[in-house]
Amino acid sequence: MPPGNRTSPSRRGREGRGGRGRRGPARGGPRRNEDDEDEESSDIEELAQAANALLRTQERVAELAQEARQIEDNNIEVSTKIQYIQRIVHVVKFFKNAFPHTVIIKPNGEEVLDMNQVDDDMFTIFLASFCKKKPKNNNAPTSNNGSTTANSVEMEPPRDEYYSYQHINGYWSAFSYYVKDVLGAHIPDSMRVKIKKFLAGYERKIEKMKTNGEISIESGKAPLSFGGVRFLARQAFLSPSDMTLGTTVHLFMLLCWNLLARCISVASLCFDHISWEEDCLTVVFPTHKGDKEGKNATAKHVYANPKNPVMCPILSLAIFVFTQGIRLGGNTIVFGGQARANENIFSKWLAKICKDCVVELLSVGVKAENVGTHSFRKGMATFLNGIPGGPSPISIFLRAGWSLGRVVSSYILSGLGGDNLCGRCASGLDINSRDFAMLPPHFSEDEGPIFSEVMWNEYLPGYVDFFPETFRRVVPYLVAQLSYHQPYLELTLPATHPLRNARIWKSGVLVSLRTRLRGGNIDLETSMQATGLPPHIILARELTELKGEIREMKSSLGHEVRGIPNSLKTLLDDSFDLGPSPALTRAEAREMNDALLIRVQESIANAIQQNNTSVQLNLQQRQLQQVQQNAANGVAVDERQVHLVHNWGNRLRLVPESFKFPA
Repeated sequence: MPPGNRTSPSRRGREGRGGRGRRGPARGGPRRNEDDEDEESSDIEELAQAANALLRTQERVAELAQEARQIEDNNIEVSTKIQYIQRIVHVVKFFKNAFPHTVIIKPNGEEVLDMNQVDDDMFTIFLASFCKKKPKNNNAPTSNNGSTTANSVEMEPPRDEYYSYQHINGYWSAFSYYVKDVLGAHIPDSMRVKIKKFLAGYERKIEKMKTNGEISIESGKAPLSFGGVRFLARQAFLSPSDMTLGTTVHLFMLLCWNLLARCISVASLCFDHISWEEDCLTVVFPTHKGDKEGKNATAKHVYANPKNPVMCPILSLAIFVFTQGIRLGGNTIVFGGQARANENIFSKWLAKICKDCVVELLSVGVKAENVGTHSFRKGMATFLNGIPGGPSPISIFLRAGWSLGRVVSSYILSGLGGDNLCGRCASGLDINSRDFAMLPPHFSEDEGPIFSEVMWNEYLPGYVDFFPETFRRVVPYLVAQLSYHQPYLELTLPATHPLRNARIWKSGVLVSLRTRLRGGNIDLETSMQATGLPPHIILARELTELKGEIREMKSSLGHEVRGIPNSLKTLLDDSFDLGPSPALTRAEAREMNDALLIRVQESIANAIQQNNTSVQLNLQQRQLQQVQQNAANGVAVDERQVHLVHNWGNRLRLVPESFKFPA
């Protein structure tokens, strides 16, 4: 049968039955056989498979749609969304009071804007109402539940304290997000143009007011000085109330300061991101606000400060790790829990300290009301930029994760030395001191490991099962920090500090390990070299060593000079037998002195003559070599560059006795 005339067996069966298909034979006809029933079952199965495939396809499409929405939601950080929502609450409340017809209430009670009723001027009116800061109204009328009523807050006369341009512009960003992503509406171009003109004018207004001295030059939180950070670190380090909280916030604070990082980046830091390299701790942030894809995720170097334990981030990490107890589960965040919760804990502690220590902070040049979590990042950038001979601005920008522009960021990347210098300066080491090159306390690898694996698990529960291999490289250096600072910690920490209950402290092993500690500026026994040193520190170290050698030589020469009279007396007594002979007369002594002087002059003249001869021979050899090497260029040696000394007429002279001025 030709291919075009082929029919399926099921079709032929239906045609043979009068075309009635699955309905079976006509009334009174022959009954269906088993083959017909099998064919019908096969058709039903095919239809079921097709329906299942279609259902799976629809489910897959729904899953992909959900995944696409989740990816779209990642376009804005969760923390940014929270800030937007908080600002939109103010927007909706204002519109409800000023333009009631623009707000509608959904069946669930939610109040939303009706963008069809919002004209071009309404949002700029809202921005104008929020430009000036509102005074706190402690006597405002309250509702039945005790909360302040909206009308009493919104309609208060403002005082002459203006918000920054960035703060007002944040409301425009929140409004754009609300209209587009929440309401699914569109902002008219005319409204967009009007709002941008308002923001540009407000920015110019703020600039003029700063120039005229009407408002403060500073905007936002003020940068913290090194003295301010040292005060806060001491408050956390020696916290008498909640010492576990003090241990946590002390490490959090020093990491924010030393890493020049945002609080949320430190709060989300994992043990997998921490390792050790040469003489410093390395921390890698996979992503951050300025590099969301992690293209430039390079290591940041953190250095110890053996001279100042309160400001030493490595010691703080050691105390934190050995006082946290057993860590279980897959959460490897250093501070445990959720990153946002960790940030809030530190923020609340900082606010409380600033409230309780207003006078103390002012004594170190810090206004408590101007301190916030971002003050550490601002302060470190200011501190590094103000060090004479310190890190370059490019190195500071790269460490902070700030953008250098699309082109510059593609060609200027973090290299060796620049970030190391930033980290060493950030630790508080004095760049003008030889101690700037100090190495961290450490143990020599030639003496073998300090603990076995069993002992590690005993002193640090979870050493093998919880901590990643990269972080286990850090732990011996943490033990070295505890051992090195053990006398200081013994005298300083309160009796109820959690470190005193740690297994490694109670065992007494920290005291016994002190004999194996190494340190200093350079340790040849462990081959550990100081990294991140500018050239002048290396020269200063060599000059210090040379100064010590000169001091020793001076002391030795002084001892020898003081012994010359006795040595001369002994030499004369041994050389002359003056026992029975009469004493020398003055004339004889003068005669002996003249003879001795002549002998000394002859010896000096002979030495000078030999030196001149040697110099002349060396000069001739150099001239010959110079002529041979530079024959092609015709370069000759100038004899006048070599000065010979001549002795004649009982004096040293620069010309020979036969010298005559030219006629």
